[in-house]
Amino acid sequence: MTSNGISEGVHSYFDGYVNSKIMLNEFVKQYDKVVEARMAVEEDEDFRTMDSHPNLSSVNPIEAKAGARYTKNIFDLFKKEWTEATLNLTHETITKSLKEIKYKVGQLGIDTIYWRNVDFRLSKKIDVACSRAKFKTHGILCKHILYVLKKRNVETLPDHYILSRWTLDARYKLGNCGTELEDIHSEKGVSALTLWCVQ
Repeated sequence: MTSNGISEGVHSYFDGYVNSKIMLNEFVKQYDKVVEARMAVEEDEDFRTMDSHPNLSSVNPIEAKAGARYTKNIFDLFKKEWTEATLNLTHETITKSLKEIKYKVGQLGIDTIYWRNVDFRLSKKIDVACSRAKFKTHGILCKHILYVLKKRNVETLPDHYILSRWTLDARYKLGNCGTELEDIHSEKGVSALTLWCVQ
C-alpha cells in the first residue's frame, strides 16, 4: 500500500474515536473501544450468517457451496460475480492442448481488447487463473473464472478457492482443530451458535 493508503486505512479505523489532539493514555482507552466495536460488528455478521440461509439465484452446486461456506457479506460479493458470470459473458478459445486451455472471456457487446485471459489447467486438481487476478488480490473468484468453471461443467467450487478467512470456520478454529458449521447437528460437535453465544 502507498503511505496515503495506509494513512486512510488508519483514519477510517479510528474515525469517531480519536483525533490529533488526544493524549496517549486516552488513545489506549479509545483503542480498546475500537477493537470492541469491530468485534461486535463481526459477531453480528456471524449471527446473521448462521441465522439465515443464503439467497441463491440458481441451482448450480458452485453457488450452493459458496452460500454454505462463506459469511453473508462475502457471499453477497461472490453472488455479484456469479450473477455477472451467468448473465452476460461469452468467450473465445485461444489455445487448447492436453494440459491447458486458454480462453478470452468478456462481456457481450464489449470490444475483445477489454476481455480477460483465463487459463484452465487440466490436472488432478482444478487450476484456473485470470489476468484480472481478483482471487490473488481479494480472495474471491472473479466472474471470468466462474464463467469458465460453469462452461467446463465443474460440479462444485474447489476447496482451494474458498479461503478460510472468509468463512465462519475461521472464527471458531481452536488450535489445529476447529468447529465446522457442519458439526452443528452432530452428536460429537459443538454448535457454532453455542460458541458464538459463549464468547
